[in-house]
Amino acid sequence: MNKPQIIYKLFRNSIFEIDASKEAERARTDQLFGLSYLLFFLELEMRCKTNKGEQLPFQFSEGFSVVNRIKDFPFFEIAQLLSYIKLEVTGLDALEISMDENDLYGNDYAHVLDNIIASKYDYLTLFSFTVEELFHRKYPNNKGKIEFEKEVLPKILEIADFEIQPQTPLLWLSESYTNTPLISTVHHQKLMTKDKRYGELIYMSQYLLQLHGNFEKEVTDVLKVEEEQTSEAIIALYPPLAEDHNEISISLASERVKYNLDEGSTDWYIIDTVQRLLKEGGKAIVGVSSSFLERKNLQKFRSNFIASTVQLQVFDLGKDYLSDFKVDTLLVFEKSEKTIEKVLFSAVDEEYSLRSVTVDVAELKQNDYNLSPKRYLLNSPVEEEEYFVLKEILKKVEFSIKGEFFEKYIQVQPKDLSESFLNYEINIEELEEKYWVDEETILHDDLFICNLNHLKNNQLQYCWMAQQEDIGVIQDGALQYYILEQNKVYLPYLIHELHSDSFLEQLNAFSKGSLIKTISSDDFLNIKIPKISLHDQKLKVVGFREAYVHSKAKEIGLEKANMELKEDFYKEYRSLRHNIGHLLSSIQSSIEVIGNVLEFGDYNLDLNTVINKKREVTFGDQVSKIKKSSGDIYNWLRSFEDQLRQDYPLEKVPVHELKLFLQKRYASRKEFDFQWGRQEDKVDVDIYLHKDGFVKVMDNIVQNALHHGFVEPRNHYAIKVGFKLIQKERTTTICIAVSNNGQPFPEDFDFKALVERGQTSKRKSNTGLGGNDIYRTMKAMKGDFDLYLDRNNEYSVSYKLFFACDVRNKSTVSR
Repeated sequence: MNKPQIIYKLFRNSIFEIDASKEAERARTDQLFGLSYLLFFLELEMRCKTNKGEQLPFQFSEGFSVVNRIKDFPFFEIAQLLSYIKLEVTGLDALEISMDENDLYGNDYAHVLDNIIASKYDYLTLFSFTVEELFHRKYPNNKGKIEFEKEVLPKILEIADFEIQPQTPLLWLSESYTNTPLISTVHHQKLMTKDKRYGELIYMSQYLLQLHGNFEKEVTDVLKVEEEQTSEAIIALYPPLAEDHNEISISLASERVKYNLDEGSTDWYIIDTVQRLLKEGGKAIVGVSSSFLERKNLQKFRSNFIASTVQLQVFDLGKDYLSDFKVDTLLVFEKSEKTIEKVLFSAVDEEYSLRSVTVDVAELKQNDYNLSPKRYLLNSPVEEEEYFVLKEILKKVEFSIKGEFFEKYIQVQPKDLSESFLNYEINIEELEEKYWVDEETILHDDLFICNLNHLKNNQLQYCWMAQQEDIGVIQDGALQYYILEQNKVYLPYLIHELHSDSFLEQLNAFSKGSLIKTISSDDFLNIKIPKISLHDQKLKVVGFREAYVHSKAKEIGLEKANMELKEDFYKEYRSLRHNIGHLLSSIQSSIEVIGNVLEFGDYNLDLNTVINKKREVTFGDQVSKIKKSSGDIYNWLRSFEDQLRQDYPLEKVPVHELKLFLQKRYASRKEFDFQWGRQEDKVDVDIYLHKDGFVKVMDNIVQNALHHGFVEPRNHYAIKVGFKLIQKERTTTICIAVSNNGQPFPEDFDFKALVERGQTSKRKSNTGLGGNDIYRTMKAMKGDFDLYLDRNNEYSVSYKLFFACDVRNKSTVSR
């Protein structure tokens, strides 16, 4: 039983035993909060009773019992009940009962209490389970946070030289768990959280963990704090989320005017608050989103922020750790009026290691104080290689209004662009013609057109427009227009490089935004591509196009094969549906007959009772019919499942081992004699097959012989197995021939009829699965299968199975 199940089991036999419907989620959370308070008080009471003279920071009133209070006041709702319990405890003034009034009454918690007492778990364990479940409900994707605190945060603290001394007052700005390894050395902390219920939950957790320590608590709303320069160290890893911006809009009006900020931004205010609270020389760790690092309207704020620090380190966490908290970057800084010269940028990789680079503040200023680590952590190009910077080969077109009149006007729009390797040239005839014209220009050059305002799927959308005569081109404000220096760069080479890993890495590093990625024209033109001669550019494109066409051809071939597989699968499904429908109809008919006999007949029934005198049908016949049809349905479904499985890993099986197996499995059968062909002693090979698959094939062949060939009880029947090696060009295969001397197949029955699902020889009423199973299983084992019919031969039916093999004695090979 997992932890949530243990907790929810406590609510059984009370009206609090809720279903999992969406409407019950809020009530379930309220229940768990009520349970956490009760378990907290019960744990404190238990500690008082088991106290051996140790001074505790709290005391219960004499004669008071938490258990009795719960049971004696059944009509108190939970907030009232908890408040009355708290009145009986001294030393817990800091604890607040942060629960809204609701319909959760004490009499039902009496049932919960009985379940708690009956549980094998102690109060503290159940309390920890409840707290864990509540925080999981608030932050369901908590795995990244756990990995972050265990693997990443200690390394960041070590690199950043962020040490916390036992006597250092530490301020936490958080809505989540505080970090236990860190707070174990802290005597005083403030919990700044917007959700008071979770703040109290954190307080109760830490109170129980540090029950014998000097633990104090102060709750402050981080969005309304007024204190200045009181802290030496602050950690704001999981800053409160200001979802209701209206409540802080008035108090922050002056700051917003000062920095020209919009109401939706809160990261800057957390940082501003931390800076005001820090003493000179104080250190802080603050979690922020990447939008804070890049947004244009925060440029002035970032400039002032950098100016007020003497040390700043920026850590890119990626999207795998703290996405629930809308945090992907950590800022570690020290407050000072001294001038900072360099900023350290680092990123966490998949193995929890860090790669870093130091950047001058002068470079940050050139980039509008953009603090995005990905921008500065680009892999450095190899020094020996030469590069084109795009601004050297792409010249931006400045559109101007022309006074001339044209009979036709066109406009390239974002929807006309693509990411195609090959089809990137615009067909003018396919563009929408414009009639209402305000501004236009005449094209005297070929144009490279792209969209920098929306990097769809993190890639550049583009097209190429060849020079047009006497056509007016209307500019689209969302697009950018460039003239390519074709004496330096071959156009297909540029298109090829737009899809290279190096280009995409630079594009991602310079882009901004989370939902819609954009890149400025200046940043785009600073991207680099390898600089090689025009001749080498053309050779590279030819090689790439050949590989691309080959890849596409292979892809088309796979798609065609997939379509054929789907068509084959549909045929199989249709056959399955038809045959199972027929069998179900037979079962239904038999059940109706039995039902009519039971309802209207006057019989003392047993299996031999005749229920249809005209056809001499017994009751047992109908039961047998049902059993047979049910068995056939089972076999159909099992065969269909095997067809979907098609998982037959091959192994080497020596031929002598295979012969021993066949002798053991079939030589003792009473229905026929098992014999060997003439050449079995000459064959010495290892055969590639799947043992279970081979057994399935052989059993089907034998069953086909029993059902269709060995039909006369008094005849002497035999199955003969022979081996023969066959050399074909460079490959050697082994043929295993399995023949029988039973009745020949009908003249209209051939190999195609055998392997088609549902086809039978009609000599007996069977499912027609055997031949199809043989065929499919042989294909799955990368073998082949054929049927030889010779009605003039004693052994008229011969199944021939072909397998790949390794020859030991090459003198046995037939050519």
